[in-house]
Amino acid sequence: TIQELFESQVEKTPDNIAVIFEDKKLTYRELNEKSNSLARILRTKGVKADSIVAIMIDKSVEMIIGIMGILKAGGAYLPIDPSSPSDRIKYMLKDSGTNILLKKDVFVKKLEFSGEVIELFDSSLFVGDINKLEKGSSANNLAYVIYTSGTTGKPKGVLIEHRNVVNLLNHMQIRYPIQQNDVYLLKTNYIFDVSVTELFSWFMGGGTLAINKHDNQKDMNNIIDSIKRYKVTHINFVPSMLSVFNEVIGNDLEKVNSLKYVLAAGEELKPRVVYDFYNKFNNVKLENLYGPTETTVYASMYSTDKGKQYRSIPIGVSTQNAKLFVVNNNKLQPVGIPGELCISGDGLARGYLNNQELTAEKFVDNPFEQGTKMYKTGDLVRWLTDGNIEFLGRIDNQVKIRGFRIELGEIENKLLKHEDVKEATVIVIEGKEDDKHICAYIISDKEINELNLKEHLKENLPEYMVPSYFVKLEEMPITSNGKLDRRALSKPNLDERLTSYEAPRNNLEQTLIRIWSQVLGIDKIGINDNFFELGGHSLRAMVLISKIHKELNKEITLKELFKLPTIKELNELIENSQENPYSKIQKVEEREYYEASSAQKRMYIIKGFDKESIAYNMPEVFEIEGIIDKNKIEDTFRKLVKRHEALRTYFE
Repeated sequence: TIQELFESQVEKTPDNIAVIFEDKKLTYRELNEKSNSLARILRTKGVKADSIVAIMIDKSVEMIIGIMGILKAGGAYLPIDPSSPSDRIKYMLKDSGTNILLKKDVFVKKLEFSGEVIELFDSSLFVGDINKLEKGSSANNLAYVIYTSGTTGKPKGVLIEHRNVVNLLNHMQIRYPIQQNDVYLLKTNYIFDVSVTELFSWFMGGGTLAINKHDNQKDMNNIIDSIKRYKVTHINFVPSMLSVFNEVIGNDLEKVNSLKYVLAAGEELKPRVVYDFYNKFNNVKLENLYGPTETTVYASMYSTDKGKQYRSIPIGVSTQNAKLFVVNNNKLQPVGIPGELCISGDGLARGYLNNQELTAEKFVDNPFEQGTKMYKTGDLVRWLTDGNIEFLGRIDNQVKIRGFRIELGEIENKLLKHEDVKEATVIVIEGKEDDKHICAYIISDKEINELNLKEHLKENLPEYMVPSYFVKLEEMPITSNGKLDRRALSKPNLDERLTSYEAPRNNLEQTLIRIWSQVLGIDKIGINDNFFELGGHSLRAMVLISKIHKELNKEITLKELFKLPTIKELNELIENSQENPYSKIQKVEEREYYEASSAQKRMYIIKGFDKESIAYNMPEVFEIEGIIDKNKIEDTFRKLVKRHEALRTYFE
């Protein structure tokens, strides 16, 4: 169990500093004794194996005593952020079934909690019987319950056992060893699972836990001051926060010269962040770690290389006693072929609290290893030839626009290769009539030239992947745990344009503006606005050309529209072109057979002279990689033939 690992280290280094918070310090012996005293009190109140005990407290020494006391009593801790909305706190307290809440300096009357509240500022809790307790839990008992956001709007509690955490801690000590002079910084809010490595890794080798003040967890200058003050060697960063760290630290590296390991996790690590990091640091290891809460913090790890050029940063190889599967339709995918990442092994959670249906949906029988379960992450990945795994995005981040399947992460990667772009996020926004637009949010020190960015993207991406809109931000919105908050990105005004507005000068231009407005779904359009910069694309262009032909009896080509994409230019073109009256194709009545056209009769006669000729055949060969489902391909062709009459037409 976690507490047994800690107690083992207490015997080795009882007088070493275990925890430090501002001017307050505890040795291993003191922390052990205080948590023993609290644990005995909790046991008298009925806490035993698998009991869930809530703790609601800001970062402090008492937080560490409280968590360790819960574990020693045999229970599992449920971390609650005092700043969370009261309805969310009430839900977690009720859903977890806990009847004990440890807290400090928090007003709880409004929470309507009917269980027992224990105030951790009461020093008498820590001076009772300080001797070692009898074993209260085993490897298969719960260690903690962390609530994560759920698709239903209600958070879901993930059940993690001691064996899960101990497996992780042992592997962390192998990969990123803690020694007696090392210091791990606790800066992550304990309601997020990354905090587990901060809360427990430090004692694996007799190191120290330094606690960063709760109020300053997003203040980079404060974090840097904490690194300097406590001589921090190990630190976790969400990649977006690491990017800020790179910028704020500048060349003032003396403040952070104690660092040995920087562990990046929680979101995708971009190549530019890695390059910026290694432009400053030579002897600090930057690690990219990946894992859902349901697989106990980390399931894969990758050590970045200072001298390597990256297209993207892999999420690496599996952690100790974990197995990674890249799956599509219950079949393993070969190297290079995308699929959903599924994870099995010793990190797998017990499931979701009070939610058997969701547990059964996400923790499925492993078809590749009989008798085991695997967790379906919903993340799209692929194997690389070197044995690492590359993260491609969420499966639901794979969008389809105008029939094209698009990975938004690919657009982000290409934007980040532009020298003026520091950070980039791409989302899909809904326009009028459910039309979808790609919108890019940019952080840059320079004035953004949208035309220049579009030209850059067109060099690397097909036209349909180039964003219609670009929004410059001072900073990306982030959630309470430092991750990018996509929902908070402001929706651009679809009526905005690159040019200043100029009104129509004649009736033709007024008609063209009305047609453009119908096609683009934009109300105010000027005669200098570019059709394609307003969100137009090839499909819309064809609709536009058709409408112009119908209303004005003037025909323009797609090539002309691309060459003359403003109303002012089209006005001149249309005025000088000849009329070409629009005529609808007359639909004939449906029959069993139709008379062949002159060209078809000619082909029929020629075919009669040489029945073996393939002169009019149109052969084509397609090379497809990966596993092919022959039955599905045949079924697809059958449906195509059934749908399109022209494919079933023959001479008789």
